[in-house]
Amino acid sequence: MSSEENTFRLANNAPGSSTETATTSLFGVTAANITWGDVPSEIAILPRRASSPGPEPLVKTADIKIDPHGDITLVIATSSGTARFQVNSGVLCVASPVIRAMLGPDSSFKEARDLAASSRSQTKARAPLEVRLEDDDPQAMAIILRILHLQFDLVPIERARVDEVKLYQMAIICDKYDMQRALGYWFKHWTAEALDVTGPKWLFMAYAFGHETIFTEVSRDLMVRCEVTGDGDLILPGVKNPIFDDIFVPEIVVGRGLQGLVFLSGTDFSSVFCNTDAIAASRLQAIEEILDHIHQQIEYYYPNANGGITPVRCPHNRAQHTCDALTLGLLLREVQKLNVYPTLSPEIACKSVTSLVQLLNGLAFPQSILITQSSDGCCAVPNFAECHSGGSYCLRCVTCVNCNRRYKPAMIGTRHDGECSPMRRLKRGLEEIVDRVKGVDFGIFARDTKGKDNDSKPSDLWNSVEFA
Repeated sequence: MSSEENTFRLANNAPGSSTETATTSLFGVTAANITWGDVPSEIAILPRRASSPGPEPLVKTADIKIDPHGDITLVIATSSGTARFQVNSGVLCVASPVIRAMLGPDSSFKEARDLAASSRSQTKARAPLEVRLEDDDPQAMAIILRILHLQFDLVPIERARVDEVKLYQMAIICDKYDMQRALGYWFKHWTAEALDVTGPKWLFMAYAFGHETIFTEVSRDLMVRCEVTGDGDLILPGVKNPIFDDIFVPEIVVGRGLQGLVFLSGTDFSSVFCNTDAIAASRLQAIEEILDHIHQQIEYYYPNANGGITPVRCPHNRAQHTCDALTLGLLLREVQKLNVYPTLSPEIACKSVTSLVQLLNGLAFPQSILITQSSDGCCAVPNFAECHSGGSYCLRCVTCVNCNRRYKPAMIGTRHDGECSPMRRLKRGLEEIVDRVKGVDFGIFARDTKGKDNDSKPSDLWNSVEFA
């Protein structure tokens, strides 16, 4: 098979069968069966021997004529072989400002001068200009080139079988050559149905393809689920490596600069560091709000600032503070056991927002210690209300069988553990804090397209032609 032929040998596994040829995409499948998968086992790119004599190693190549009349050939060399794509430079220049700067008519790059000289050549059978690309995935590039050259019948469209690995490689190419405008629609098509769009790779893919909703949702998920190491790296639970290792994400989103954690309600965590990026900053803000919320629940039982009057929070007995005192003592004991009051320990401060909320939601209010209705008199249990004095009695007051004092018993059926417990108020506040965490605004990171395209987006896409 000559190097100019645009075919893959179709190997038939049946013994004695003839060998056919079939034009295929780089996935190794015909137009009737385009999927996200790799090359099927019965179809393979057959190796070519080097033209020079001698025992030279076999060289696997894939010659793909996206445009048989294309003026350039993109060459991508990998460990699996070398892929060669014959394409139209004009199409690439329209889709990619980066390629336009390299090959466009106004470019001063050598490739652009060579391409212009080749187009002016009078030779009828002039060879396409070769352009070598570094580090690009040929399988992902094949899909992108099919899209750009309007060969949609050779593009995988099944949403339920999206190959996230190849989609990530496509995102790298899209970001590298700034093809968001040309490829963004397809990303929205592939992710229209329910997918597990979580994790740092999806954050990058959403950024590269310009999907605002997924970008915001994934960034929020990372804000509440990520923990922080002592070195200031964001990690997901159960994962040792930092989440943004080898992930191409804008520097402003995951800046690598380190600074000491700011004061958390007076706590100096000088030994704990955190990346100064939008995700870590939002995570830190949520943890600060959680600590403030804990302080507010404790101060709820403290005397008022005006005159030092101590309010009675128990709804059943407004005459004394026995229930409030027990509640405050229990609350103080429990939060101190968790190392979240009066300050967060460094270990707790490095937890994720989700983990910290789960920790606090585990607090239990022990009802066995709380006071309930009793018939044994004020000497048998802590006195909820002061005994009446001065000989003034009411029908609800009874006489203690031990001390003969008059007192008002607790209301029958009163459960202080349910109505006086601070747990519901604490947990409701934690839910509100988590709900207030918002993902990163994609508009902050959107690329500036001014000057890259000749036309701007019209207000009415159905009537975009305006006559002046």
